[in-house]
Amino acid sequence: MRSKSKDNIVFSIVEKKNDKLIGTSCLYLINCTARRAQFRILMGDPEYYEKGIGNKVTESANEYGVDRLNLEMIYLGVNEENLVAIKVYRISGFIEGEYNEEIYI
Repeated sequence: MRSKSKDNIVFSIVEKKNDKLIGTSCLYLINCTARRAQFRILMGDPEYYEKGIGNKVTESANEYGVDRLNLEMIYLGVNEENLVAIKVYRISGFIEGEYNEEIYI
């Protein structure tokens, strides 16, 4: 399931075998001029952690952003203590760095 507005797209993460909602992911603050968006994922039930779901969802959201929305950059923020998330983001192609706001005139 997907919910879409002008500058946000929210995806539901659903377990296929029982149709259970186990989380959401989102491309938000979509800026078509800058061709950028921010990414977020939330999986609330620890039962589904470390099963590869986060990797698949993160990669799918990135592909959607690049292929469907023509984005050049997808960025995110993560707590440095969240080592599992950092591992997922690295596997999915995110690199560490600092984001500087840009001004478009």
